Amino acid sequence: MYIAVVKLVEQELRRHKMVRLPHLGDFALVTYKGGPALVGKQQVTIGDREVLKFYPKERLRRYFNARQPHPLESVGTK
Repeated sequence: MYIAVVKLVEQELRRHKMVRLPHLGDFALVTYKGGPALVGKQQVTIGDREVLKFYPKERLRRYFNARQPHPLESVGTK
C-alpha cells in the first residue's frame, strides 16, 4: 500500500508539480535557478534544477515546535 501512495504522489508531481496531502502539508517541485558553484578547486556553472520541497501545515509545525525546548532555556546561566 505504501508503494502505491508513493507512486501516486510521484505521478501527481510529474503532472502538476504539486501534491497536497490532507492534514500533513504540500509537496512541490520548485525550480532553483542555476549559477556558479565550486566542484573541488574548479568553478563550474550549474544549470536550473528542480528540487522537491515539503511545506508542512501550520498545525503540524506548531505541534512539533511545542515539543521542542525553548532555545533560551537550554542556555545555562553562570
